[in-house]
Amino acid sequence: NDQSPNYPECEALEKIKQMECFQSLISEQLMMSISEANLVANAPIEASVVLRLKVDKKGIVRLVDLEVSSSVSEALPNLETTLEKAVAKLPQALPATKTNVGVYVATQFTLPIQISAQASE
Repeated sequence: NDQSPNYPECEALEKIKQMECFQSLISEQLMMSISEANLVANAPIEASVVLRLKVDKKGIVRLVDLEVSSSVSEALPNLETTLEKAVAKLPQALPATKTNVGVYVATQFTLPIQISAQASE
């Protein structure tokens, strides 16, 4: 019955949909940051990267771990740095709450992101 981390835009939704909304907002922000970085692939790519994120007791979102295959790293050498910066720019969230005692708690979750790119000519 605990409350997962959230953004105000997701609070009005049913509890089961809130985490979906939260992850969707994070994904949109990250994809926007990747687009703005104008990364140029040196080989075609169709893969996913997995981010392990932590939302601390204050609602600050941090990158804990990043799973990127070597082929993705080779094709997009600046992707990891771009994702680290993008996560650092995420807005503060409402932290997870242990509802039976009413305290904020840190929580972690994984977020897969699909990367699709064509090599630059």
